[in-house]
Amino acid sequence: MGLVNATGGDAAASCAINIGAGKAALAVPLFNAHFEGKKFKNPYNSSNPATKDCAVTIEGCTLIEVSGTDSVKISSCYEDPCTLAGDTSLVDTISLK
Repeated sequence: MGLVNATGGDAAASCAINIGAGKAALAVPLFNAHFEGKKFKNPYNSSNPATKDCAVTIEGCTLIEVSGTDSVKISSCYEDPCTLAGDTSLVDTISLK
C-alpha cells in the first residue's frame, strides 16, 4: 500500500490485510502512523502532528477513526470553534469494502 510506520520506515501493509469488509479497526492505526511517519503537521500549529492524539474539536486537526466495521471516518477542523456538527469541519466516511 506504500504506507510508512510512525518512524518513517516501511509499514509492510498490504491491501489484502487492510482493505475490505471488517478491516476498519486494522486500517485506522496504520493510516494514523503513516501521517505521523510522513511528518504531517497541524497547519494552524506546526508543533502538533496532523493526526496523532487528535480531536475533531482542535483547529487544524484531522481525526481518522473507525466508523463501523467497514468504514473510516475522516474529520478535519478548519475554523475555531470547531464543532461536531460539521459547521467548521470537513467530514467524510470512506468505505473499505
